[in-house]
Amino acid sequence: MRKTVTVTALSLLMLGGFTSAAHATEAAAPVGTLACSGTTVTAKETVKIRSKATTSSTAIGQLNKGKKACETSSPTGGYHSACGGKSNVWSKIKVGGKTGYVPWNCMR
Repeated sequence: MRKTVTVTALSLLMLGGFTSAAHATEAAAPVGTLACSGTTVTAKETVKIRSKATTSSTAIGQLNKGKKACETSSPTGGYHSACGGKSNVWSKIKVGGKTGYVPWNCMR
């Protein structure tokens, strides 16, 4: 009888622990957040978000240093000399309902 009670009590404690962990995971994700379909990247410096992968295209927003965005591809475009490097590779990002381009070497 004593063994049965101990095993039952341990089983309930373990089951309760797993249930709590599952709820903690659900609570950690903000409501209304969509998962990134690409790679989550962080801005090394504050950069302009451009409508096309060129420095001469219209700036449609700004991504501040340390802010995150979803990178969906890394196309080539116009050359830029941003964030300490020269390149023609850009990051196509989605952030705050906008899709645009930032210099690839400004992201990590």
